[in-house]
Amino acid sequence: MSDTIRYLREDYRQHNHSSSDESKKGGGGSEPPGGDRLEKRVESLEQSVKGIEISLGRIEATLDGFRTGVFPNLATKADLAGDMGTVNQSVANFRTEITRVEGSMIKWFITTALLLSGGIGAIAFGLARVLPH
Repeated sequence: MSDTIRYLREDYRQHNHSSSDESKKGGGGSEPPGGDRLEKRVESLEQSVKGIEISLGRIEATLDGFRTGVFPNLATKADLAGDMGTVNQSVANFRTEITRVEGSMIKWFITTALLLSGGIGAIAFGLARVLPH
């Protein structure tokens, strides 16, 4: 076990010594291409992300309000299907009632027309007998 620890320590020392070597090119330690411009762009993106996080927080709060206050009160397909059966039955009952009232009104119109024509005919017949020719 101690051999493994010695090996790891030696490997760590070599790694630290070689990474501090200035003759190596590439890797970390030098400025990235773009320098300050790149840092400004990253800062700008970080600020944008903060604004997006705030907006998402507001959207989540609004959706939670909908979830608790609005969505439970909305009709489901099953509710609408049940209500459509009731509406269809109401429409059918209304049509039946209209047909019944229409038939009753036609009977009254015909009866009234016959009575009026009979009454007018009786009056005309009576006047024809009473008046001289």
